[in-house]
Amino acid sequence: MSALSKIRENVGLVIILIAISLAAFILTDLFTGLGGVSVDTTAGEVAGNDIEINYLTARTQQIRDRGVAPTTTDADIDMQAWGDILREIVYDKEWEDVGMLMSDEEINMLYYGPIVHPYLFNDPSFRDSTGNYSPLLVRQTLELVDQWSRANQNVSPEQVAIRDRFIDLRRIISRERLSQKWTRMVAAAQLVSDNEVQQAYEDQSRTVDISYVSVPYTAVPSDQAQVTDEDFQRYFDENKAQFKTNGPTLSIKYTYFPMQPSPTDRSGLVREMTSNYKVQFGKVANPFDYAQSATNVLTLQQDTTYKLPSDMPEAVQGITVLDTVIGPVPTAYGLGLYRIVDMQEDSTYAYNIRHIMIRPQAEPGQPLTAQDSAQARQKVNDLRAQVLADRSQFGALAKDNSDYGFSAIKDGELGWVDPNAPIDFQNPQTQADPTIGGDFRDDLSNASEGSVFVTSSAQGFHVVEVLERSNKKYRVAEIGREIKVSSATRDSIYKRAGQYAGQAKAGANMDSLLSGFPEANTNVTPTISPDVYVLQNGELEKPREMIAWGFQSDAGDLSQRIFDVGNAFVVAKVRSKSDGEYLSVESLKTDPQTRLKIQNEKKAQIILGKLGGGSDLAQIASGYGAGATTGSAQGISFASNQAGGLGDEPKVVGRSHGMAEGEISAPIEGLSGVYIIKVEKINEPAGELMDAMKGFQRQQIASQQTQQAVQQAQQAIFDLADIKDYRYMFDYREETRR
Repeated sequence: MSALSKIRENVGLVIILIAISLAAFILTDLFTGLGGVSVDTTAGEVAGNDIEINYLTARTQQIRDRGVAPTTTDADIDMQAWGDILREIVYDKEWEDVGMLMSDEEINMLYYGPIVHPYLFNDPSFRDSTGNYSPLLVRQTLELVDQWSRANQNVSPEQVAIRDRFIDLRRIISRERLSQKWTRMVAAAQLVSDNEVQQAYEDQSRTVDISYVSVPYTAVPSDQAQVTDEDFQRYFDENKAQFKTNGPTLSIKYTYFPMQPSPTDRSGLVREMTSNYKVQFGKVANPFDYAQSATNVLTLQQDTTYKLPSDMPEAVQGITVLDTVIGPVPTAYGLGLYRIVDMQEDSTYAYNIRHIMIRPQAEPGQPLTAQDSAQARQKVNDLRAQVLADRSQFGALAKDNSDYGFSAIKDGELGWVDPNAPIDFQNPQTQADPTIGGDFRDDLSNASEGSVFVTSSAQGFHVVEVLERSNKKYRVAEIGREIKVSSATRDSIYKRAGQYAGQAKAGANMDSLLSGFPEANTNVTPTISPDVYVLQNGELEKPREMIAWGFQSDAGDLSQRIFDVGNAFVVAKVRSKSDGEYLSVESLKTDPQTRLKIQNEKKAQIILGKLGGGSDLAQIASGYGAGATTGSAQGISFASNQAGGLGDEPKVVGRSHGMAEGEISAPIEGLSGVYIIKVEKINEPAGELMDAMKGFQRQQIASQQTQQAVQQAQQAIFDLADIKDYRYMFDYREETRR
């Protein structure tokens, strides 16, 4: 029997086999994911379009290929690529809907003139031998790019890189031009009427003077206005519209164990720097080059200038022998080695000094007098006499008497000082004075080594002892090394985090556990969306994986593993989560601003219950009692929310402009307190708006309206795009990370 006959006889079986084969092929394709489960490759949806994860990855690589700053993180690149894709899809649809296109004339204008796009005009590739922009070079380059695009098989990697760069450049130029046209179209639809011009003039020129009774919310103790779960629910129900979201949100509670070097790590680096660098550093002919090559601190660059001792690192001050190597010593970045490379003399001197400062003190509640200053000067004269009698007592006298605590705790030592450099004796962390101030600078500049003298500054009187005086300047090379966390220390920190996680998983409260883990800290994120990569407080270097995990978990879930966020190990718990179109009530409880608003509402009710009425504001304040004050505010303009000394109080401003002179308002629940106001005077505009100013006023209004219209239109088209972000599905996969 022929093969064909056999097939005919068994046609039913063949069909079944084909169906089974097709099903196997399809299922094999579907179940090639993790653990035999199908894997969706969609990273997001925008305006009905799926964004595949491979496409998103390719776009991030394009950004890297174009070149990024050294400080740019992977998260920065991911966010830029995602944003670029969203804008392209959303705006492409918008431009298509309104019929916005790029004409050939526009394209030629941007590439060949007369209005060449800056990206092309500033590219040195398109400059001829005379340095002028060359449309011919642009045309030739673009023709080559088109050729390489049609001949993929015969294009070198270098040509592919050039081709992709210019295809990308073409896309950017066209899209930027279309964006400008769309913005101008929206702006052109804005019209400003004469009535709007007149109203704006009156809002700015008409002012109101008021007197008021004020009871700030701080006058009510917080324990009298406790915020309950029912209060949060009520506030949510009353203000539901403002809690609308464009997708899922969550808040995470997390405990982090900082990844800090141990004493063993520090001592290990000391040994490494001493044995590997110190001796060689003192011998090399090019110490600055050697120091830079041996430094692993990216922000540390060699400073080859000559410096006074006062400008050198503290560890080096007082070392005057050339080629001396100092260290390792502690620094802000870890440990440092310093070598005195060279020295030269200068006309400017620096002084190594210690001092005792006495600040004139007035009687409580009284202004400073000449007598107060005389008493302070007499005290420093007495202290100088004691120092001259026994200089070994200087440190003790400074600790017991000096009003400058920063140096008092160091026996009065200020170290090396440049008389022309600023010193703020009130706060060593700020340098408010342009110079030392008073007579201090001049007296110090004329002092000899070993002298003890009395002088003054803007902050008080001083006894000063000059320990050393030098006009030598030095060049110092510096090797900086970060103290790295060793594997042993990482393991130790991870073990502690694991112990904490085990107890938390067993049901222990995360906060109560901290007493047994003093090195750890607990915090709560604000309400965040899936596109968040970085937390605002900056505690965690790389929290993205933790955030992605949260969006794949349920409220109350505790992470089954410990997250490595770069600078810490983290145990996380989903504090609250909303998958709907509104924030959850639970998430509001983690927002301190919402809690404060609710608490102030409750305080307002307490205040209203005590605040009486009447026509005499002073009597109203007196009747309320402690906490109520009276005052006045002049020149309140409707164009601003500022109500004089009351600060930002839009309800007070609005109410004052709706009242007549002499009228007293009902109580007003403001942002910072409850107020009763009386309009004392209404100041009408001096006259009509001059024609010369109408054009300027119209232009101002048009500019504001245009900016608002463009922003609102942009927001509207993005809202209509119904953006869904699934990137977190790829940023965290439990199956691959256990």
